[in-house]
Amino acid sequence: MSDRLKAYLTRLRSDARFASLLQFVKFGIVGLSNTLISLGVYYVCFYLLRMHYQLANVLSFLVSVTNAYYWNSRYVFHAGRRLGWKRTLWAYVKTVVSYGATFLLGTLLLTFWVEAVRLSAGIAPLLNLLFTIPLNFLLNKHWTFRHTAGRPDAGDPVAEAPKQEGPKPEAPEADIQNAGGENADGRQAGKPTDEA
Repeated sequence: MSDRLKAYLTRLRSDARFASLLQFVKFGIVGLSNTLISLGVYYVCFYLLRMHYQLANVLSFLVSVTNAYYWNSRYVFHAGRRLGWKRTLWAYVKTVVSYGATFLLGTLLLTFWVEAVRLSAGIAPLLNLLFTIPLNFLLNKHWTFRHTAGRPDAGDPVAEAPKQEGPKPEAPEADIQNAGGENADGRQAGKPTDEA
């Protein structure tokens, strides 16, 4: 790779707009794979295992939320950075809550599409994606992984409290050393005086 290309890529990576765009693209890739996994589990449970569509929906949720957490925490929002176990657990709980909220919305919509509108139970989950994908992105970006942008989440019980630094105590003038290793009063630093 040429030096010019390396320099350009380095500048591009440091651009905040590019970083946000890249994060959105990564979220989209993870979201697409997660959607395929979720639909795959749903269709296997519904069509092959002949489960009730709501049970298939619950199982696909459980598999997909774990998949989404794994990839979003390591690939999208943390770029491979490892968190301590408390932060990891808290982020996973927030992921479950975020996806749980959209799961409940999706479940209500699924029931509406199938029972009220009489839409096929095989097509209804695809229609739900128009509502749940944007909501999931917003919840993950602005709540679940908010602290990864350098701003602790106020609702995060394991977020570090900002360190409050008070004024630094000033050293007595006699103990301040000059460049020659002498104190302000002219004696060598660290040597006792005869004065008592």
